[in-house]
Amino acid sequence: MSPTSEKSVSASSRLVQVLGGLSWLVLICAGFLYFMARPETETFLDRHWDKVVRTTWDLERARLGLTLLKANLALTGGGFLLNLALPAGTRRLSLAIILAGLVTLVSYLSYPHLS
Repeated sequence: MSPTSEKSVSASSRLVQVLGGLSWLVLICAGFLYFMARPETETFLDRHWDKVVRTTWDLERARLGLTLLKANLALTGGGFLLNLALPAGTRRLSLAIILAGLVTLVSYLSYPHLS
């Protein structure tokens, strides 16, 4: 094997690792948007200070979170396919990409689909 092909294989392996980390970052951002978009619950302090709480979904944030989940599905799918395209001797299944893809899929299916 030539030195240039070894370098490209290691670069591809590194790219798969970076995609795995990036997919978790996108998933965390989507979860943050979900918790910011959901209706607020009233607490004792809210009643005490007469604060008005939002009882409906923030549709802009919810749609942005849903878009991030869709993008993460594409990101993890692409990372998984890139992982499968690596040569057999250097290929290792990236657990980070597989888990992030499964968590994203479950999150997407359970996310409230807002019109």
